[in-house]
Amino acid sequence: MYTLDCWRSTAVFAEPTYSVPITITMPARFDFIGGWTDTPPYFFDNVSCVLNATLVLANESGHTSRGNIPGAAITVTVRPSERYLVTENNRLLSDISSHIVLAKTFEFLTLESPKVSIDITNSIPHGSGLGGSSLLTASLLGALTAYYRGVDYLQAHLSDLVNNVLYIEQMMGSGGGWQDQIGGLFPGVKLIATNPEEPCCYSIDYLDRGINLLNERSLVIDTRMQRKAKRILVSIRQKYVDRDPLTVRTLAAIARNARLGFRLLADLDIRSFAELLSDSWRMVNEVESGSVEVVERLRSHCRGDIIGMKIGGAGGGGFILVIFEDRERKEHHCRFLRNEFPECIVYDPIFGDEGMAVYSGAAGEAHSQPLYRATEMQALRCSVHHNCR
Repeated sequence: MYTLDCWRSTAVFAEPTYSVPITITMPARFDFIGGWTDTPPYFFDNVSCVLNATLVLANESGHTSRGNIPGAAITVTVRPSERYLVTENNRLLSDISSHIVLAKTFEFLTLESPKVSIDITNSIPHGSGLGGSSLLTASLLGALTAYYRGVDYLQAHLSDLVNNVLYIEQMMGSGGGWQDQIGGLFPGVKLIATNPEEPCCYSIDYLDRGINLLNERSLVIDTRMQRKAKRILVSIRQKYVDRDPLTVRTLAAIARNARLGFRLLADLDIRSFAELLSDSWRMVNEVESGSVEVVERLRSHCRGDIIGMKIGGAGGGGFILVIFEDRERKEHHCRFLRNEFPECIVYDPIFGDEGMAVYSGAAGEAHSQPLYRATEMQALRCSVHHNCR
């Protein structure tokens, strides 16, 4: 297991800070360029860089409610209880130990049969490539941290949350990295980078232009095919450890491309960004194939109207981002795609929305302002760097 000492928090949970429910909401994330460079042990030795964004999906009617709270792909509520109970998507889990995210999170925290009930609403499909495993771990760990140690503590230790999710992902054997939880925790379209001198520190730059242009020209398509992220990441990791020349060159190139893609979006050059997105995805496919039949059918139908596409996450299935020449061609093909690909679900994406939020009370209840919302970008940047060890 590849780990770093700075990943694991030594905090011990005692009596809870709150006697009322604490709810955390989390969006999905979509990675544009640079994924794989955030996984261990690659970023221990190299400069790594990922360009990603929070993601909300709107269906044909424009409805964007994800779970019980608009914009939330994952909602986790922790409340006091006489015994340990967990429900997921309104179903009581009879064997909690079989839920790997729950099991490994509680093993990490050394919490055994705590007097809490946990309600999870998760609308991120398994194997979607939208960061579901890491984001669920972050939501669960964040909600428990806020419940036991307080919201102010959670806010002051966001980098610990990022690193502890990394550690739990290694415990699960998934080989996950840092981009998923950072992508959902923090709002916006962002460029995230690390360097081997400070591998537990994260530099985050936020895009303030080009997001609306990306939204209006893009579709996100759920292929309904699950990709095997663990298998792909284990393969990539081994190829890197073996110093396979193509893998080493590709990882370095996509880290550079992530920075270039950020600049292209900031310059409103959507065509060059879309071409770079496709080129970067082609490069990773040469290392570990992520193509699916739907991609070829899309290319065949839309021909020159598509200027860029990629499959999210590790590859091999899940959600596809498609960028069109302009909004009119997107709308034209959107109607056709919903008929031509009935096995898929076609969404309008909203990239760059809000990140994690913490509420007092249970999901579904009337909420006033959240206790904490990760929207103050300067504060986030300070929080992440301030807690580097």
